[in-house]
Amino acid sequence: MQCNHDPAHVFKQWLLSRSRRFFSEDRPSSTKMRLINTKTFEIKELIGTTTPPYAILSHTWGDAELTFQDMLDPAAARSKAGFAKVERCCQQALIDGLEWAWVDTCCIDKTSSAELSETINSMYKFYE
Repeated sequence: MQCNHDPAHVFKQWLLSRSRRFFSEDRPSSTKMRLINTKTFEIKELIGTTTPPYAILSHTWGDAELTFQDMLDPAAARSKAGFAKVERCCQQALIDGLEWAWVDTCCIDKTSSAELSETINSMYKFYE
């Protein structure tokens, strides 16, 4: 059996194993989060410790980012310029065997200052 020592492959496997470990075992039971279904682009809200493995999109923000409100109607979101980034994230997650993805711009309701503050205070764990 041949091992793949390509640095990009090794990093992706490490990141996948870290995200699976944290989000399926360590997330505090009171934490609320939203994930994007990588097949339907629908948002699902999760509360508690039962969190499926998922991909995280690390990106720079542009002018046409999708918001949580945009993603409430996936059909309408598809017509927006920022959808391409979310779609590519979901496609890669599916290739990697993940049914869920988290993208900060559209999984956090930035109109709620309480939610935004709670998420910002928890985000260090997302990338741990």
